[in-house]
Amino acid sequence: MDETWRIKVQLNPNSVTQDLEECYLKAKKAGAIGGKVLGAGGGGFLLFWVPVAERDGFIRSLDFGVYVPFSIVFDGSTCIFDGTNN
Repeated sequence: MDETWRIKVQLNPNSVTQDLEECYLKAKKAGAIGGKVLGAGGGGFLLFWVPVAERDGFIRSLDFGVYVPFSIVFDGSTCIFDGTNN
């Protein structure tokens, strides 16, 4: 993730704002291995990969954003919500 971030910025410096770059560098100093901008327009977010042992300190050290826990599954595509009350 960190390598692709650096390549993206190198190829197109305008692809990342100064604010995003500052957030990214702060996250790296706090223990993130790498990160990625996801989403588009005004509704995007930064996703960071942080080792489990570093996670609590990482979350405490950042004064921006919201921590949203999630997990990765390898089962393939499944329906987790179909809109019905069943």
